[in-house]
Amino acid sequence: MQQLIDFNVEEFVCEENFGGRAWAKVLKGKYEVKGGKKCKFRTFSQDRNKEAKILSRASTVNRKIYMPKSWGQKWPKFYTHVTEFQRAGKNAFDDGPDMLSEISMRLKKGGIVTI
Repeated sequence: MQQLIDFNVEEFVCEENFGGRAWAKVLKGKYEVKGGKKCKFRTFSQDRNKEAKILSRASTVNRKIYMPKSWGQKWPKFYTHVTEFQRAGKNAFDDGPDMLSEISMRLKKGGIVTI
């Protein structure tokens, strides 16, 4: 929450599925209570095949998204989910790779700016 304010986040995007819309509303309320005014909260419906999206965006993710050197230590579960994702087979967790593929799509459209 505080990070949205500290990092001057302009847009928070959350998938609507499985309570995401309600979670975004709660987060927006807490953000505003803390004095946040800049960030826009948006939700989207995931209507694409998640696995196909992950696989088709993998090379773009690898080329355009950079992680800090210590990301494996900072976020070990996320690191494992991303680095051990299998093209063929059962993946118990695909939210990390899915999120990165969504970010890569927004990068291509020019929708993300970082400083």
